[in-house]
Amino acid sequence: MVVEDQGQQSFASADFWEQQYSANPQEMKDWLSGYDSELKELMHGTLGAPFSAPILEVGCGSSPLSQCMYADGWTNITACDISKEAIRAAIQRWPYAQGGPKYVVADARSLTKSFGESQFSIVIDKGTVDAIACSEAWDYELELVARQLASVLKAGGTWLCISLTPPSVLLPVLRRVPWADLDCIAWKEIHVYTAKTRS
Repeated sequence: MVVEDQGQQSFASADFWEQQYSANPQEMKDWLSGYDSELKELMHGTLGAPFSAPILEVGCGSSPLSQCMYADGWTNITACDISKEAIRAAIQRWPYAQGGPKYVVADARSLTKSFGESQFSIVIDKGTVDAIACSEAWDYELELVARQLASVLKAGGTWLCISLTPPSVLLPVLRRVPWADLDCIAWKEIHVYTAKTRS
């Protein structure tokens, strides 16, 4: 993806995010949208799965999204991020032993190494694709991510992505993966991508 500000290429770097989360370990930040009534309505209408369905949030960073979803009734959530500092802070903030999401260090480009294949009914991404799209090798890396998302999803599983990356950039890459269904809609001046794996 052509990035106007070359500094944005650092968004795809693990070192960049380690520095960000080390500098502000207690700061919570939601990218693009918080878990407000509109996002809840969108997710409930899109995901079509029971509250007990295994969910993976990719690129959780310091967002409280998974914790908010757990409080809303989703009981089987794993949240991952490439940043060890982000995960360390999340575990300190919300210890798994007290109930809630499980936090794991994992790279969106190699999810099967951390989780194996066909493990989740739902994968949620809010901004991770945008960070990957800022890399120099964005086309190659976005395809890696798409294939990994499809691999960790169970048959008939759903990927939900909230993104700034326009369909003209992202859809051609996503179509390289044999999804059963792939769609994009405009929502709150951003884009919502949904894809389903074959049953």
